[in-house]
Amino acid sequence: MDHAGKERFVMPAPFSLPFMQTALLASLLAGSALSLIGIFIFANRNTFSGLSISQFAALGAVIGALLGFHWGNFAVALLFVGCGIYFLNRLSRDARIPADSWIGSFYILGAALSVLILSKMAHGEADTMNIFFGNILSLDWTEVLESAILLLVSIGILLFHENAVTATTPEELV
Repeated sequence: MDHAGKERFVMPAPFSLPFMQTALLASLLAGSALSLIGIFIFANRNTFSGLSISQFAALGAVIGALLGFHWGNFAVALLFVGCGIYFLNRLSRDARIPADSWIGSFYILGAALSVLILSKMAHGEADTMNIFFGNILSLDWTEVLESAILLLVSIGILLFHENAVTATTPEELV
């Protein structure tokens, strides 16, 4: 009550709520890790390949959701990202077909397969919204841990890989 005897509405501080704390921490961790990764992608002028790889990560997450396990969902997404990078690297070496053609093809392939698989799942529409758009307020500590792992791997590559910055940056930018 205030000094006039009337009750006052006290609005809680938003970050006193546990789900807001989780969302803030996960977004800070993931944002930090992805900004480090983004520096290398941008410096190499591979921004479109990042879109292609993200579609393979989404495809891996869709297949992980289809199999029905959370940590497997993350692992399958990482597996698909690794395979996508490997095949993009191998196929882009062929001088007869431009690298951008392979990147665009992989982008379309990943997106199309993700939508196709999701359309056949029992909860496909709801899973589509969660996988492609997410909901940061519904994260739990598992996703916070995944974000922390991503940040540690990004920092580890930056710190411990010999000449990490100069090895991935074109000579005219160094």
